[in-house]
Amino acid sequence: MEPSGGYYEGINPLSLSGVVSAAAVLLVVGGASKVRRSESAVQALRSVRLPAPVLVVRLLAVAEMGIGMAALAKGGRLAWFLVAVSYLGFAGFVLLAMAHGEAISSCGCFGGPGTPPTLTHVLIALSASGLAVAAAVTRPPGPLLDGLRSDPLIAVPYVILIGCCVWFAYAAIAVLPRTASYRINGG
Repeated sequence: MEPSGGYYEGINPLSLSGVVSAAAVLLVVGGASKVRRSESAVQALRSVRLPAPVLVVRLLAVAEMGIGMAALAKGGRLAWFLVAVSYLGFAGFVLLAMAHGEAISSCGCFGGPGTPPTLTHVLIALSASGLAVAAAVTRPPGPLLDGLRSDPLIAVPYVILIGCCVWFAYAAIAVLPRTASYRINGG
C-alpha cells in the first residue's frame, strides 16, 4: 500500500531521494552545530566583512535546520528548492571566503574552528544544490518516514546509505582540510 505523496513510490536507492536526503540531514547537522557553537560562523562572516551578530547567526542556523527537517518530514517542491538555495548560498559564501585567502581559518559550517574554506566544500555544496533542484523539478521526494515504511526491507540499508553520505560529506568539508593542514605543517 503506497502512501499518498510517497517517497518516489517507495525507496529506490538509484533515485535522487538518497543523496538529497543526505543533503537535508547535513543541513540539520550543520545548523545544530552552529546553534550550539556559533563563534566560528560569526568569525567567518566578520572575516569577509558581513554583519554577524550572534543572534542572527543562530537564527539563520535554526532556519537551516528547519529547511532540512521540512524537506525530510514533508518533502515537496518548495522544501527541496529551499535546500537547493541553502547550498547555493553556502557555495557562494565559501567562494567569497576563499577569495579572502588566509584571513579565514574556518568556514564556520559545523561550529568548529580549523575547517578552512576549500574547493571541495564548494563542489559538495554546488552538487547538493543541483541535486536538490533536480529532485524538486522531477518528482520531489515526500516524507522520508513514509518512504521507509513503504519498503521496510530496504529501510535499514537506506538509512545506512544516507548516514554514510552525510559522514563522507562532513569528512570532506571538516576533517580532510584539517588533516591536510596538519600534514603540510609538519604534524
